[in-house]
Amino acid sequence: MLKEPSPQQHELEMISLESLVPDTHLLRNIDQYIDFEFIRDRVRHFYCSNNGQNQKHQSQPYRSRQRLHGSRRQTQEGYLPKRAYTYDAATNTYQCPQGQSLIYATTNRLGYREYKSNPSHCRDCPLLSQCSRSANYVKVLTRHIWQDSKEHTTATD
Repeated sequence: MLKEPSPQQHELEMISLESLVPDTHLLRNIDQYIDFEFIRDRVRHFYCSNNGQNQKHQSQPYRSRQRLHGSRRQTQEGYLPKRAYTYDAATNTYQCPQGQSLIYATTNRLGYREYKSNPSHCRDCPLLSQCSRSANYVKVLTRHIWQDSKEHTTATD
C-alpha cells in the first residue's frame, strides 16, 4: 500500500560529537588518564607542517604521486606496451600489432573490462615472446569502464 509522506524538515539541527558521547563513556575515561600526545611527536617528521600531507609528496605534482602509489602499471622489460595495441570503440575490441582481435570477455570487480586473444592465433605468432608468458597462449588486456572519460579529461588538461 501507499505510505503517508514523511513531514518535511524545516529546521536545521546542529549535532556535535561531544553531545553524542556521554560523559561516562569509556573513551572519555581513557582520554582523561592517558596522554596520547607522544604519538604526534613520533610522527611529526612524516607530515608537512602547514597541511598534514606526507612531506615526501609535497614537491611532486599529482600525476607523479599517482605513479608512486602504483596506480600506473609499468610494462615489463622486453614486452610490448599497451599502447602497441589499438582500441576500436566501434567493435569494442583491441587489435594486436599482428592484426588479430582481442575480444571483450568479462568485467572484473574493479571495473576493468578484460579483452582476450584467440589462443589458436597466438600459438604460432612471431611476437608471442614479446606479448605474453601465458601457458595457454592467451593475451589479456584490461580497460577501465571509465577509460573514455579519463582520456577525455586528460586531453582537456
